[in-house]
This record gives sequence, structure tokens and C-alpha cells, in this order.
Amino acid sequence: MPHMAGTAGRSGRRPKPTARKALAGNPGKRALNKDEPVFTPIKGVEPPEWFAEEALPLATIMWQLTTKELCG
Repeated sequence: MPHMAGTAGRSGRRPKPTARKALAGNPGKRALNKDEPVFTPIKGVEPPEWFAEEALPLATIMWQLTTKELCG
């Protein structure tokens, strides 16, 4: 059975974060979301011990590159 627009979830564009709306001067003049969650970046994420084995040096490198992207 095909889904009708708007019934299977939210249809349309994803909403802009509140900070971006405020930075743009709130062009739609709608109320800004005061309850938007604020996330703190995760720091000091160490790879699992089993990555340190001789056979997985590439996994350790990929872990370091990925955590830099995800955690800032």
C-alpha cells in the first residue's frame, strides 16, 4: 500500500535549526523554538583496546579521522 503525503512521517524540507533562523533575522516571523535541545561535543573518545592489535593499524587511523569529524 503506497503512503500518502504526510502520513508516513514529516513531509517537506527539514526545519532549520533555531540558531540559523535567528542569525537570518527570523524571516518567517514565526516563534522560535525555545525548547530546542543543545548538544555538547564529545571529547576524548579513545578507540577500543582491541584496535591496538598488530592486525588493525588501519582501524586505529580510521577511528582517529572519524572522531575528529564527529567530535570536532
